[in-house]
Amino acid sequence: MWRYLHKSVKKEVTMRRLTNPNLVTNHRSKFYSTLKEQNFWRTPFKRRSNFQKWVLSTGIISFITFNIWWVYWPHHTFPKPVAKILRKGLHSEIKKEGANFQKSLEYYLKALEECKAENMDPLSDEYTGIEIKIGEMYEKLHSYNDAASLYEGMLKRFFDELSKPTDKSKKRKSMLLKRDLQLLIRFIEINKDSEVNATLLIMHLLLAQREFLQNSPEVKNILSKSGLLNDQQLDWKNFKGLPFIGKSKVDYQKHLNFKSKQDIKIKEHESERCVFMKELLTARELYTRYCLTQTNLLGALNSKITTLEWMLLTDSPLDEVLLAQAELGSIFYLNSEKFEGSLYTIDNQPYEKSENLESIRSKLQENQNACLQYSADCYRSIISFADENQYPKIATESEMDQRILKALSLACYGVGVINLHKGRLKASKKELKRAIRISEMIRFNELIKEAKRELKKADDISI
Repeated sequence: MWRYLHKSVKKEVTMRRLTNPNLVTNHRSKFYSTLKEQNFWRTPFKRRSNFQKWVLSTGIISFITFNIWWVYWPHHTFPKPVAKILRKGLHSEIKKEGANFQKSLEYYLKALEECKAENMDPLSDEYTGIEIKIGEMYEKLHSYNDAASLYEGMLKRFFDELSKPTDKSKKRKSMLLKRDLQLLIRFIEINKDSEVNATLLIMHLLLAQREFLQNSPEVKNILSKSGLLNDQQLDWKNFKGLPFIGKSKVDYQKHLNFKSKQDIKIKEHESERCVFMKELLTARELYTRYCLTQTNLLGALNSKITTLEWMLLTDSPLDEVLLAQAELGSIFYLNSEKFEGSLYTIDNQPYEKSENLESIRSKLQENQNACLQYSADCYRSIISFADENQYPKIATESEMDQRILKALSLACYGVGVINLHKGRLKASKKELKRAIRISEMIRFNELIKEAKRELKKADDISI
């Protein structure tokens, strides 16, 4: 199941036109009489009309001239020697007769050497921007080791700078953290050394989280009550049904229902404190997936709970929250299977029973039941929300609605699997069939295949 773990709202404004003929007629005669009484309107009107034409013509010419200047005159903060080389690199990269990435790479490398000769700040947007273009060329030329080596060196430079006390403004530091996390995500996508990826993830995540909390005292206060500060991870056993910091399951459900489509902020709020929030959450997701690939299910569970709570605290969009909750349900289910496997091992080992063994078995059984219940809670909350808001009936082709339907299909599939696990065949078939219908609407082919496989199991048991 775990393999499936994983914006503009236009306001229509209408203007009512005056269509009452009497209203127009009544004022027309008054208007003309006023013109007759005030003769000074006539001659100046013609002169003003010619003047208006001259102003309009001048304005159009100025506008066209300005746009030509803006489009064709280079606007940048690079020194002239660097800018000259960069133009050649961009031309080689986008020319009509065919892009020459190797030639572009040579120009960008030469531009970087010129930056060093000009003693440019190696953390400036201009300097790092050229480095990112070099990395992009390496990737297009399939030189992934060179790209990874470049990104790793940049990450070390950013980490060294962000780790030490600085007099940089909060805004500047936030922008550096944003670029640092972007580089981290890009590095992990192309680097094959999972151990290095995990180490860098933890190091840079802690840096970003610490900065976010320093700029968000109200969030810091809430998290301190949940034991999430000082680099601690939340114990899954403190997960009270559905996690909305310090609130009950009912309150959390109200929170989800309040976040209707009209309330969702499509454009990310670019304040000083959350300018890098999107990248921070993406990096946390990468860490969760790393834990899953290493079969560290407990680590993945704690990481996902923390990520979901951060999403709620920073008011992430509804579709992202629902998908994260569906994924959390899947991780809870995987943990329940792990505990169940341990129970099976104990029950089938040829050794004598003892009080200590019975105590261990009792704990495993308790954990297994709790994880299965939490998994069902995550899924059913999504289904409840969808039913109350008439999904999939009101769903559109928007990316947001498609993601909500994906979360709903995962939830239906999850409930179907849990019911099958508990021998509730009728309920299981109902939810699995619903998962297939919704998955077909969004062409979620992988889930369709898995749901049909589980449905076949239910049919075979029925026979």
